[in-house]
Amino acid sequence: MVEQAMMRSGAQRRRWSLADGEMVGWVWPNPGAPVLLFAHANGFCASAYRRVLAPLAAVAQTLALRGAAGL
Repeated sequence: MVEQAMMRSGAQRRRWSLADGEMVGWVWPNPGAPVLLFAHANGFCASAYRRVLAPLAAVAQTLALRGAAGL
């Protein structure tokens, strides 16, 4: 249900492989726009910020990242 709500907001789930693990997150794409990186290392998942981050996609490619699975 949370994943469906994120996708309805225009977000795409992404995983990036790193040398010592992976980075997991959601991206609200806006190719060619400035990039806004939202790092939320406070225990809340990215979906908690959906209503704040999704509108920012109008002016920036918005990334909500966390260095662990389970967003």
